[in-house]
Formats: sequence, C-alpha cells, structure tokens
Amino acid sequence: MFQDMTKLFEQSIESFQELAKVQQEMLQRITNQQVEYTQQCIQATMNQANALQGLKSPEEFIEAQKEYTQRLETALKAAAKQNVKTVQNAQEAIQNVASQSIGGK
Repeated sequence: MFQDMTKLFEQSIESFQELAKVQQEMLQRITNQQVEYTQQCIQATMNQANALQGLKSPEEFIEAQKEYTQRLETALKAAAKQNVKTVQNAQEAIQNVASQSIGGK
C-alpha cells in the first residue's frame, strides 16, 4: 500500500513538472515574440522619423503616417496571431499531460 501511494505521488509530481515545463516554455516563447515585436516597432519608428524629414507637403506627411500606421497594424496582428498560436499549443500540451495523468500513464 505504501509503495502504491509512493508511486502515485511520483506520477503526480512528474505530471506537475511536465505542466510547469509547458508553462515555462510558453511564457518564454511569448516573451521572445513580444521582444521581437517591440524591436520591430522601434525600428519602424526610427525609419518613419527619418522618412518624415524629407517630406515637403502636409499630404505627403498624412500619406506617410497612414502607411506607417498600417505597417504597425499588420505587425501587431502578426504578433497577436503568434501569441495565440503559442497559447493554443501550450493548451494542447497541457491537455495531453492532464489526460495521461488522469488515465494513468
């Protein structure tokens, strides 16, 4: 009986460790994705500041700002899509761990 309880405890700990690993990997990926997105935004802002210096008319300024905003929107949507995919992958991995844990490895 004691051996059975010890085995059950060890299996529970293994499942918990797997869940913690999945969560850690997910958070690391999201952090990396957000850092990448932030770097893209900083670079785009610097490029935009340089581009604005050469403009001659308010119309050019408005058009340049519109294009800049659209590029940022596209980048934000891509980053959000990556984040959602990362979370979905983690969710699937967590469900697999939970199923294996409940079903008894």
